[in-house]
Amino acid sequence: MKLKYIIEMLEKWAPLYFQEEWDSSGLQVGDRESDIRGIVISLDCESEVVDFAKEKNYNLIINHHPLIFRPIPNLDFSSLMPSIIRDAIKSDISIYAAHTNLDNVQGGVNTAFAEILGYDLPYILEQKQEGVGMGRFGKIETIKAKDLTKKVSEALEIDFSILYQDPDKEINSLAVAGGGGSYLLERCHQMGIDALITSDIKYHEYRYALNLGLTLIDVGHYNSEFPVVYKIKDYLDYHLNSRIPIEIYHIKDERHIY
Repeated sequence: MKLKYIIEMLEKWAPLYFQEEWDSSGLQVGDRESDIRGIVISLDCESEVVDFAKEKNYNLIINHHPLIFRPIPNLDFSSLMPSIIRDAIKSDISIYAAHTNLDNVQGGVNTAFAEILGYDLPYILEQKQEGVGMGRFGKIETIKAKDLTKKVSEALEIDFSILYQDPDKEINSLAVAGGGGSYLLERCHQMGIDALITSDIKYHEYRYALNLGLTLIDVGHYNSEFPVVYKIKDYLDYHLNSRIPIEIYHIKDERHIY
């Protein structure tokens, strides 16, 4: 199957016009006319992911975080990103990124995040247009903050999550935001939400949340977003009728425990 048809499928789900204006989603390396014989899905396009694709003889990598995020001043192959690009091109491997467009759509990053935690959070926290926007929230069965933190850690299979708030506070409404969700603190407060599960919380942000009375649980950036790779695989398996082999590259080590 041609790469252009796979891209067309992905962008029916997560159109590029849903990405944030500062983002860099879409085809980053490759030829749209190339025939795809196998796909690797990963959160990041690291050198190990390219090596894995080469080992499998697959020639498409779909990742959440764009490899090329800002303009590249040069292609000095002694630097990491240019060396990954060179390796991909030499091996005829295409690289495609679905970033904030996949954050914004239904069934994307935040849906996957909520589902792996065992919650149905049907509402969009920061809506950009009907059915599209950042974060998800909803009512949940009452649970203490410390017990919610334990549940989250177990669901994500991580050693610990960081809780900012009274551990005995009762949580009745919950929001999730994959990646760094500190920009949603005020929105959570406006919506009367008890707790936000996200990542990348800085000192002044957690102090602000404490003053708002908002419970924060920080699970680490990788852990909050990785569940979406399973959504991507399920989507492609269904639409490609399993005609093309697809594998997930999952680094689960101390770099992603936070």
